[in-house]
Amino acid sequence: MKSLLACAAIALGVTAALFSLMAWMVGGNGPLPAASAARDPISITMVERPQRLERRQRTLPEPPPPLPPLPTASVADNASAPARPQPPSLPPLALSDIDTMAVSMPGKPGFAQSDSQAMPLYRVEPAYPPRAKRMRAEGFVVMKFTIAPDGRPTEITVMESQPVRLFDRAAVKALARWKYQPKRVDGKAVPQPGQTLKLEFRLQ
Repeated sequence: MKSLLACAAIALGVTAALFSLMAWMVGGNGPLPAASAARDPISITMVERPQRLERRQRTLPEPPPPLPPLPTASVADNASAPARPQPPSLPPLALSDIDTMAVSMPGKPGFAQSDSQAMPLYRVEPAYPPRAKRMRAEGFVVMKFTIAPDGRPTEITVMESQPVRLFDRAAVKALARWKYQPKRVDGKAVPQPGQTLKLEFRLQ
């Protein structure tokens, strides 16, 4: 029993001492924290802005020298000018001197006609067969026909073709739509048999 009372007395004394210490520290009488290391002072100086900014002086380039005056052209009278030599005139070419006639056009078939007396008034270019285009094939077709009194080709037959039968149908179909100037005897149009025509098929 005595030991309990002694322990309680000691506990009360320790508690009272702790409360007193806390009150003393809160009151501001406690130890102060260590002083922080001294720092260098910061100096702030204001720079005055100059009243006037110095402007860079630029010198203008010297102007280019004036251009010389352009020469003036004088127009001479055509009457006083010497006459130019004229090329010698060629004699007119007779139609009978032409044995064959051929026309080659890029991407289109040409034609060659052996009869110089029959002149076509209207021609239709044959269509290039799609199969020949795919094969990149070129060739020709020689046909024989008769010019009717109305100028239309009739009795068309294929005499020779290369490649064989590749361009025949297109050539015959195109020739059937041609129009010729009919031949006249005593003022009357007559048929002209035995006409031949060669159609050439060329790619661009």
